[in-house]
Amino acid sequence: MRLRGMVFLLALGVAACAAPPAPPPPVKAPPPPQVSRPPLPPTGVDPAYELPPKDPEGRFLTPNVGIGPLETLFNVRSALNVAALSCSTSANTAPRDGYNRFLKLHKTVLANANKAIDAKYRREHGSAGLRVRDSRMTKLYNHYAYPPVKGAFCAKTARYLTAANAMASKDLETWSLGALADIEQDFQDHFRRIEAFQAELRAWHQKQQVAGLSE
Repeated sequence: MRLRGMVFLLALGVAACAAPPAPPPPVKAPPPPQVSRPPLPPTGVDPAYELPPKDPEGRFLTPNVGIGPLETLFNVRSALNVAALSCSTSANTAPRDGYNRFLKLHKTVLANANKAIDAKYRREHGSAGLRVRDSRMTKLYNHYAYPPVKGAFCAKTARYLTAANAMASKDLETWSLGALADIEQDFQDHFRRIEAFQAELRAWHQKQQVAGLSE
C-alpha cells in the first residue's frame, strides 16, 4: 500500500509541474476592404474636358494645324501677343517690352502678311471673310491662353521672342514654321495626356460597373 501511495504522489507531482496548455492564437481582424479610387486628371484639367478632334495624322485639330506659311507667321505673332498679355508681371515686363519691339522691327513684313491673309479669307468666304477670320483668331487666342499649358508657353515664347528680335525680317516667315510647331507641341502633348487619362477613367468606371454586378 505504501508503494502505491508513493507512485500516486509522484504522479501528482509530475502533473503539477507540467506546462499549462498554450492559449488559442488571437483572432485576426479581417483586412479593411480595398477602396478603388478613380484616376486623377492632369493638374488643372476638368475631367470632362472636351478634346478637339484629330486629323488623319493623329494631331489634335487646333487653330495651328493645317495652315499656310503666312498664317503660320501670324499665329506666331499671336502667340507673342498673348505672352505679352499673360506672361508679363510687374517684376518681369520682358514679354510686353519685347513684343512691342518685335512689332516695330518687323512692321512691314507683318503688315503685308496681315493684308494677304485678309485677302485670302475674302476669296474663300466672300463678304463673311473677315468675320470668319476674327472668329478663328478668337479661338487661337483662347487656345494660347489655356491655363494648364501656361508655364511651358511663357517659357517658349520668351525664347522665340528673343530670337525673332535678333533676326532680319526677311527670315521671319521661314523661321516661324519651326517656331510655331515647337510652341504647339506642348499643347498637343498636353491633350494626349488628357486623352490617356480619360481612357483610364472610362476603364475604371467599367471595372466598377462589373464589380457592382458581381456583388
